[in-house]
Amino acid sequence: MELRGAAFETWDQRALLVDLVCRGLAEAVCFPSSGSPVPPTEVIHRNPVILAPGYFVHMDPSHAEIHTRMLASGIRQLQGEMGEAKNTPRGFFCLTLAPSNAKEPLPEVRDLLHRIDTLRSRGGDVLLFRGQELYAITDFVNRYTEELVRFVVGLSVVIRAFEDRYSKLHGGFLEALSRLLAQNVRIYAYPMTTADLKEAIQRISATDWEWDETDGWVSARQLRLAPPRGHLYAYVLDSNFLVPIQGA
Repeated sequence: MELRGAAFETWDQRALLVDLVCRGLAEAVCFPSSGSPVPPTEVIHRNPVILAPGYFVHMDPSHAEIHTRMLASGIRQLQGEMGEAKNTPRGFFCLTLAPSNAKEPLPEVRDLLHRIDTLRSRGGDVLLFRGQELYAITDFVNRYTEELVRFVVGLSVVIRAFEDRYSKLHGGFLEALSRLLAQNVRIYAYPMTTADLKEAIQRISATDWEWDETDGWVSARQLRLAPPRGHLYAYVLDSNFLVPIQGA
C-alpha cells in the first residue's frame, strides 16, 4: 500500500491507516512528526533505533514533557554507547493496540489517533504496532535492522512486562523475555515519579513490588520484586539487559 501523498495528511485517511492496523491488515505504520505516514521499514532499515513504548494516556503538558525528555535521554544514551558511529539513532514513540488496563476494551481508532497526534505535536515520530507485546516489536524491528535496538521505558512498562502471563507463548514469561532481549536489544529504564508509579501499579493490579525513592522519583535500581520473579528482575539488571538511565 502506498502511504505517501498529501491526501494521507487528512484526519479521515490517517484514521483509515490506524484502522488497518487495528483490523490486522497492517503490522505497523509510521506517523512522522511532520509529513505523511510512511512504511516503518523505510525509517527502521539499517538504522540503530530507540523505541519508547507506552500507553501515553496522560496527555497534559507535564507528562508530555516527561515523554519528550525520556526519548531524548534514550537517544543520548545510545549515542554515547555507539561512540563515533556513522548512523545517528532514530527515535520513535511506540503505541500498540493494548489497553492501559487489562479490564478495559481495546482502544478505539479515534483514541489512538488522538494520542498519535498529541505526540507528533511535540515533535515526536510515532510507530503504531499491531502486536501488543514488547517481544513482538523486537521481532518486527529486527527483520529490518541489524544495528543496535534500545527500548526506553518508564518503570510502569517494565512492571507490566513482568506482570503479563504471555498465554500465547508455550514458554510463557521466560520465552517472552528471551525473545524481547535479543542479541542487539537492551532496555533503558527511565525513572518515574512516585505518584505516577503508584497509579500505574494500581491500574494494572500489580502485586509484590516495593521501592525506595529519591526526591519523589524512583529508579530501576530502587524497584524490587518479590521472588521468584524478583530473581529474574535482579538478573536482567545485573546483566545490563535492563539499564537504568538518568532523568532530567
